[in-house]
This record gives sequence, structure tokens and C-alpha cells, in this order.
Amino acid sequence: MRAPRRLYEASHIADGVKLVAKLQQRVLKEDPMSAGPLTALKPPPPAEAGAEPVELREAHCHACGEKKAFQVEGTDTMANGALRKYGKGACGHKVSTFVSGKEAATGV
Repeated sequence: MRAPRRLYEASHIADGVKLVAKLQQRVLKEDPMSAGPLTALKPPPPAEAGAEPVELREAHCHACGEKKAFQVEGTDTMANGALRKYGKGACGHKVSTFVSGKEAATGV
């Protein structure tokens, strides 16, 4: 029995790679900070009108061993009623902190 014919040849793959490279160059021309090392310097998108303001906190990162600022992504209520706010720190590690009852009541 004969082996089946190949669907794709090396020229097909080479053409596809060239096309993707052209598309990537076009994207980088339009927005140089969309890929590569400049991505870290790209400012966040502007907040929409009427959107909830971003809450920032400081907490101790166990991986780095330093106090880091982080954007609050969520809140958990513990069994004893304490509030835990969590998110990702500037270092990229998960960080959380507990909020006192007074702060939780006033939202500060």
C-alpha cells in the first residue's frame, strides 16, 4: 500500500512563517509597546467614565520579602469576619493583606 500524500510541503510552511513575520512587523509599527521588552513600560488603558476607581494597597510579599504596592483584585471574608484583600504585586507575585474592621466599615 502506498503512503498518503503530504498535505503541506516545506514551501507552504515557509510562506506561512513569512506572512506571520510581516504581520508582526506591521503590529509593531502601529504600537511598538505591544510586544517585547517595551510591554512592561506600556501605560494601562484609560479608565472608562463611570468605572469604579482602582483600589491600591500595600502588603508584604512573601516571595520578595519586601513591602509591595498592589491593585486589589478581590475581597474574601474570613470565618472570623476579617476581610482579606488580594491581588498581584508589582513584582508579579500574589499578595494579600487583612483589613481592620474600622477600615472595612468605612471603605478606606
